[in-house]
Amino acid sequence: DEETVRKAIWAVAPALADHGTWDMVAAAMTGTGPTPGFTSAPRRARLFDPISWRRTAFAQTEDALILRTGQLVRSAVIVPHGRVQAIEVTAGPWESARRLGSVQFYSTSGPVTARIGHLDLDQAVALAADQATRLSVAMAAAR
Repeated sequence: DEETVRKAIWAVAPALADHGTWDMVAAAMTGTGPTPGFTSAPRRARLFDPISWRRTAFAQTEDALILRTGQLVRSAVIVPHGRVQAIEVTAGPWESARRLGSVQFYSTSGPVTARIGHLDLDQAVALAADQATRLSVAMAAAR
């Protein structure tokens, strides 16, 4: 339930359990389609994800990146900015033809994959660049 998720997130990243940020996390868990604060996959992505393209979206808070994917099996991934170790933008030949791209965020190995696919290619590149900047800021603050 939502309260259990909130307690778990608070234990790991207390800033994400704050009221304003929690609204973004809650929207990641339940939202579909255009949601305030989220950047969604474009309509042309439905060729690759006919069921879940409306749910595919990302949002950034001061402390973390929030990825939402899947329709039948919904997923919301929260990645603190300072925990990203590498960022990869890919666009295969079929994606490139439709100006789409995917972004993978590498962190410590574990059961969670921080990947979002079929974004507008310009948005994917901008997301990767912005996350790289946020990572640098987070690392500098940690020192």
